[in-house]
Amino acid sequence: MNYTNIYYVTSPFQYLCALEARQALPEKHSILILEVGDTGKGLTQLEELVSNDHWDEIFRLSTGNRTITTPKLIRKLNATLKSIGRTVQHFCYGEYTSWRINLILNNVQHQVPVYFDDGTLTLVEYESYIKHQKVFHRSRWLQDALLRFQGTKPLTQKPFNPQFTLFSLFGFPDCQLHYIENSFGSLLARYGQHELYDAAGPVAFIGQGAIGHRKMKPVDVYLEEIHEAIALTPSKSITYFPHRSETSSVREAISSIEGVSYHDSNQPLEVEALANKLTFSRLIAPYSTVLFTFKKLSPDLPITFIREKEDILSKQLITREIMRSGIADTIIEAQNNPSE
Repeated sequence: MNYTNIYYVTSPFQYLCALEARQALPEKHSILILEVGDTGKGLTQLEELVSNDHWDEIFRLSTGNRTITTPKLIRKLNATLKSIGRTVQHFCYGEYTSWRINLILNNVQHQVPVYFDDGTLTLVEYESYIKHQKVFHRSRWLQDALLRFQGTKPLTQKPFNPQFTLFSLFGFPDCQLHYIENSFGSLLARYGQHELYDAAGPVAFIGQGAIGHRKMKPVDVYLEEIHEAIALTPSKSITYFPHRSETSSVREAISSIEGVSYHDSNQPLEVEALANKLTFSRLIAPYSTVLFTFKKLSPDLPITFIREKEDILSKQLITREIMRSGIADTIIEAQNNPSE
């Protein structure tokens, strides 16, 4: 039987994980579904990462009017599978509780669902759903009727697939499911096994997203954290890498701080660092996926974790994973409470 694997991607980081899964899984005929709902820099990065050479088929899916566009994609995808005479062996995706992804899973026959990381959201979805083998389900009468009218099966209660596979850079000691570690070995090999750690290199500070947004960390608190990080470095300077969602006003404020070298990344930081042969003597960051990815790429790289008041589940789980894995050799307790 001729098989194919499907990879559903919504962000630049997910695309990197999809490429790693593509190397780890046995079937090399590959179909990419690219949800182009990200905006601004994220969408630009995603489009620049995608290479037609990696995929036998590429489907692009917009985020608007999901009840119409998703069934249309399902019909097109099933028609393509029939025309090329292939059966889906692995369906790979992130975002366990995505209605759209689960609808496609429910309407495209496949053997093995493979869940890859969507950053640290994986820790939350594993703890809340995957560990307990909960199947995502949502029923809405009008929406379900419209789906049926288009020949699409709505989401219904169904058993957890016993072949479900977790492909992750995180460790899950209590995992009872099939697990494959994502070591990012393919990414590292693509850039000649470049070593990120250099004792003489600059100290990198990894920026956070949503600074200054409602109920998120205030700008003045964030700037104070950067000042404190600079004060702790021997050179009294840092190289600052912004989150792709950083606003221009936050950028201006950070750029004006003495001791800050602002590095405007054009790619996901993992690719940015490897492609440009960057090196660092230390990585400083609060709750960031980069803490984990960089430790995979460079196990000797020292890491400083900025720990805040853990008033939400995601922060609690990230801290627990940092403690379990021992990736941080230094932990700084933030002096300011971002929620105050």
